Amino acid sequence: MHPERWQQIRRRFEEASERPPAQRSAYLERTCAGDEELRREIDALLAAEQAIEVLGVTAERAPTPNPAPSIEAPSTEAPATQTPSTQPLASRQIGVYRLEETIGEGGMSVVYRASRDDGEFRQQVAIKVQGRELDSRHLRQRFRSERQILARLTHPHIARLLDGGTLDDDRPYVVMEYVEGLPIDVYCDRHQLGIEERLGLFRKVCQAVQYAHQNLIVHRDLKPGNILVSGDGTPKLLDFGIAKLLDPEWMPDLSSEARAPNAISPDVIEPDVIAPTTVAWMRLMTPNYASPEQARGAAITTASDVYSLGVLLYGLLSGRAPYRLDGLPAGEVERRLQEIEPTPPSAALDGDAHLDAEPSHREGPLSAPLEAVCAARGLRPEALRRRLRGDLDTIVAKAMHQDPARRYSSAAGLGEDLRRHLIGQPVTARPDRLAYRAGKFLRRHWLAVAVAATFVAMITTFAVTTRLQSRNVAIERDQVRAERDKNAEVLDFLTAIFETSSPEHSRGETITAREILDQGARRIDRQLEQRPEIHASLLVTMGNVNYNLGRYEVAKDQLSRAVAIRRWQQAPPLAMAESLQALGRTLLDTSEPEVARPLYREALALARGVPADGAIAEVSSLWGLAAASRLLGDLEISAELFREALALDASRPASLERAGILTGLARTQLERGELDEAQALAEQAVALERGLLDPEHPRIGLSLQQLAEILLHQDELERAEAVAREALALQEKVLGPDHSDLCLTLDSLAKIVLATGDTEGAEALFRRALAIAQQAFDADDPRLAVAHNNLAEALWRGGDLAAAELSVRDGLAIYRRIWGGEHPNLVSSIFNLGMLLEKRGQPDEAMAHYRETLAIMRRTVAPDQHTLAYPLIRLANLLRERGALDQAEPLLREAVTVRRNVLPEGHRLIAAAAGYHGLVLSGLQRFPEAEVLLLEAFNVYQGSTATNRLETWRQGLEELYHAWGRPQQAARFAVEPIATETTTK
Repeated sequence: MHPERWQQIRRRFEEASERPPAQRSAYLERTCAGDEELRREIDALLAAEQAIEVLGVTAERAPTPNPAPSIEAPSTEAPATQTPSTQPLASRQIGVYRLEETIGEGGMSVVYRASRDDGEFRQQVAIKVQGRELDSRHLRQRFRSERQILARLTHPHIARLLDGGTLDDDRPYVVMEYVEGLPIDVYCDRHQLGIEERLGLFRKVCQAVQYAHQNLIVHRDLKPGNILVSGDGTPKLLDFGIAKLLDPEWMPDLSSEARAPNAISPDVIEPDVIAPTTVAWMRLMTPNYASPEQARGAAITTASDVYSLGVLLYGLLSGRAPYRLDGLPAGEVERRLQEIEPTPPSAALDGDAHLDAEPSHREGPLSAPLEAVCAARGLRPEALRRRLRGDLDTIVAKAMHQDPARRYSSAAGLGEDLRRHLIGQPVTARPDRLAYRAGKFLRRHWLAVAVAATFVAMITTFAVTTRLQSRNVAIERDQVRAERDKNAEVLDFLTAIFETSSPEHSRGETITAREILDQGARRIDRQLEQRPEIHASLLVTMGNVNYNLGRYEVAKDQLSRAVAIRRWQQAPPLAMAESLQALGRTLLDTSEPEVARPLYREALALARGVPADGAIAEVSSLWGLAAASRLLGDLEISAELFREALALDASRPASLERAGILTGLARTQLERGELDEAQALAEQAVALERGLLDPEHPRIGLSLQQLAEILLHQDELERAEAVAREALALQEKVLGPDHSDLCLTLDSLAKIVLATGDTEGAEALFRRALAIAQQAFDADDPRLAVAHNNLAEALWRGGDLAAAELSVRDGLAIYRRIWGGEHPNLVSSIFNLGMLLEKRGQPDEAMAHYRETLAIMRRTVAPDQHTLAYPLIRLANLLRERGALDQAEPLLREAVTVRRNVLPEGHRLIAAAAGYHGLVLSGLQRFPEAEVLLLEAFNVYQGSTATNRLETWRQGLEELYHAWGRPQQAARFAVEPIATETTTK
């Protein structure tokens, strides 16, 4: 189509649409002046706009299931004004699919939930049918184009095309994967995801959009309603109904009529001539998420989707909208997007005053009160402002730049900048200057812009001073003397503290190390209040000593005060980083990784700001950031950070810091199910420490303990037990028989012994660990709760269920006193109590505990953490035993999905979940699906020692084939039952 022709259509269409409906016909008669083709095109556009209601697809809200409207034969007296969404279908059947209910209504189509039920297998699907009122050749072409577009896309975060066809009245339809979920913004708020978790979910959306772009497809309608998140936290990109193809060589199967010389062709045919096409596809958009070039009808490229992603990110972060444009005339939408720059997300939190719109345009889910927005993100208002200020404001601004050339070049680039932000690296949206790298933490945390400017000036001054050392010898000499005097004063003060243990001061009484430390702490606070620099240094020293003694609460108090003092005095970067790292390490050991992670991120920025001297601090900060991410369930990011620390440390000689990184990465890979790599890393760490330390150093014992635990997961029980006993012997020799460090090793050894079937030996080891913990730790120490839980497992396996229940309840009581009613660390105790109650014949109480476990995990654990599968499976199996197969099936489907997303192919945990899912599907007579899953479980478990599970899958297959009417296949599994093992691994 010639551009002038398009501009003529566009101008006439917009002028007509802004007039009252009663005046449009006369206006078009006058302005079209006998041009029948022009009149037909504008009439088609006006009909489409009327059906679409407000400029495009209106699925901003979550799809709400409704009964399928009038799917029976239509009445001959149906009103002429009936919209496409209420037009009846001729029957409840489309091909082999039976329609069940309406799940969505857009301007151009209706979406039904349906089931395939043709005797072969059953499957839930979504069927999208073009509305009857939009029956123009251009809209039929557009709908068929969507089918071709979807057929090209196979990605885990894009809803899959399954089938397609045409109804008797020539309306096309597509059959798609049924996604049961919530719009991404609703999901994030309902599950109270923090900023890190929201960014992780959003990065998956970026991956899906990038995949579409790589297949030369621009979505053009990215918004929350088109990105649903399922119960297991998997986002799915939907609705490519107005997508655009960028490949001029590829053409969908359109009719010859559509290619007539004078026909106005869709942009999939003439992408380089004019992007907005015949039916003004620039109008088929969601204004609040549309790019400026979409609004003005300019050429559409992948940059338009990047803009929409920026708008989506803006809302996920701030709970606000950059613009509110619904209901505004097209010209006003274009003007605002072109002329008004959006307020940064951090500045938009206090409401919608930043929006240039009438109050009626400021209603909806993005206008929630500030308190609700902050609660949904787990931060106080000022903390949320600080979190968004800086990198995130800048990333959003670049994604939403009014000039497409100034945006990110791809969705992948946007996702990569978010990844860099999450792991503390400078983002590409900012110039990579030393001032930015060194001052990054100032802009993202607690200081105002003025202080940041002062700090940058200090850095600059320091650099100049370094270059001009020869001219400042006197200044440097004074600094050295001041540092020497400070060190001498610190030494004198520490000497005075420890003199309290000498006979002349103690008067013959024994003074413990704890008493010396407590006396010293009081003297520090009393005598050094006017010497903040020395006060902070000694608080760090005392805090580290108390940490090493296991006095975490005391250490946390002292280190928190050291951080506060150094903030107030604007301490040098590396001194500040030192205190942040020490406090972060203590918070990790008190199960507060969500508090520790921002401290490590700040320490990392500080260390990177001093490149000449900060390498060691940078490695330590990366280690802490990785450890915190692991505890928060962000296993992929944790592994990335550990690997970055290893790479940074590689240029230095072998060190204990490197061994610590190796053990941390081994732990992360163990939790990710990458057992071979975890074992190799743990063995490297042990070998490195043996080369650096005395053979009897207790640190080697801790590394051996972790290696033994990994070997347990590898089913190498004999070697695992030997390594654990070596670790225990080393620790007993060096630390004595009652040191608190023995608890962890005793627990690992007991688990290994329990796996061999020796319940009495395991119980003795667990009891010893509990006795040490009761002596070493406070009554409300979480390590004491762990000891109670571990003992309960041995008692349970040994058959003493009453004693096991008491032990679990003791541990749970400790956890509840520490963390209240909801915390991820409560999960194991609540879950274990549920299993005990189930074993003791109390299924109702057990189900209540499984549901509580699941509720806590959904709100506090990363959605891709495979441990979520445990309560899902236990709850589903109880429901299965009660015959509630319909309730059990979605739980087991989610359990399988979670484990497949995280664990390697062929892992036994995946097979177990698949097997249980297969049993339920068999009961529902969904035989083909059940067969695949049960065979998977059977094949994985063949040759394993878990013969009781293997027997379960064998029986399940036999019963499935009998019920399916396939006796020959049933006979293959109708063998003598496999002898079950006496204990469950």
